[in-house]
Amino acid sequence: MRALAGLLRKEFIAFVTNRTFIVIVGLPVLIAVFFGLAFGNERPLATVAVVRPADERVWSRAKTDLGSVQTLQMSEVTTDFSTAIDIAERGRVSGVLDLRGLTLEGDRLAGRIGVSVDELRPVSAEVIRATVAAWIAAAGPPQPVATSLTVLRGVSPRQATIPLWLVAITLIIGISTMPLTLTEEREHRTLRALLVAPVSRWSLLIGKGGIGVAMIVAMTALTLVLNRTPIASPLPLALVILAGALAFVPIGLTLGALAPSQNAASPFAGLLLIALLLPVTLSQTEAPGISDVARWLPSTALASGVRVSIVTAISLADVLPQIAYLVAVAVIGAAAARWAIGREAVVLG
Repeated sequence: MRALAGLLRKEFIAFVTNRTFIVIVGLPVLIAVFFGLAFGNERPLATVAVVRPADERVWSRAKTDLGSVQTLQMSEVTTDFSTAIDIAERGRVSGVLDLRGLTLEGDRLAGRIGVSVDELRPVSAEVIRATVAAWIAAAGPPQPVATSLTVLRGVSPRQATIPLWLVAITLIIGISTMPLTLTEEREHRTLRALLVAPVSRWSLLIGKGGIGVAMIVAMTALTLVLNRTPIASPLPLALVILAGALAFVPIGLTLGALAPSQNAASPFAGLLLIALLLPVTLSQTEAPGISDVARWLPSTALASGVRVSIVTAISLADVLPQIAYLVAVAVIGAAAARWAIGREAVVLG
């Protein structure tokens, strides 16, 4: 029994001190935090584009009423109905509220509200319909406001999911695969030869990073071809994917340069991969908590640029903010990778 107890103690200490333990503990924590932000709100939230009435008094009253509703978020406000419908069909909102038919009778709203909902988002559609009905009912009888319900078709399931797959491919190659290009060199004892060779550190990083960028571009292109995905804006899409590859490959190289082995790099790469990908996926729930977290991530900039390029005919200027953000991340990541590989050279030297 003593031998067994000693063996169990040894294995327990080895297990909790192994870097893989970080993934075992960190993964449930990340999932709990992100899922809590996405689904912790008991009240569902639907985003809408609002076509405002011309009368400023009517709009002021309607805006006040809608602003107090906790299940609707006015993401876009316009005076043009076709613009609002276009926004909904691009998948940027779940529906449209046309308030141009509203009037004021004394201190009460009257007239008609046009409600357009996305048939591909049935939960959000029901939230919008029920919220508008409750808003009208709250005014009390008689109810001088009528509603008309129409259905529109927004982004298809394929168009909605393909951007996530392209982001996943970019992150997997950049964050999970690229560290191996350095850790394998270190374990095979060939990294020292590379570092003492008459080749600059930048040339080494460009050589390894260039292959990673090329693999990301090739795999994303292959995914689009095999899925026969229609692309509305090929050039913006290509530049967004290239910027995404340039942003995440240096991060992977930095991990590989800092980690002493593959076993050491894998847990951190896995957690970083989940931390970058999961919020982007869950932000489609439109929950404000997870959306606030996701909006700051470079993976969200990549997903946003890819999605709008696939769905909508746009110019390069429309995705310039996402590209600029990803390029900034690429510059910072390249500097970090150069520092990390320089640190490696000092240690080996």
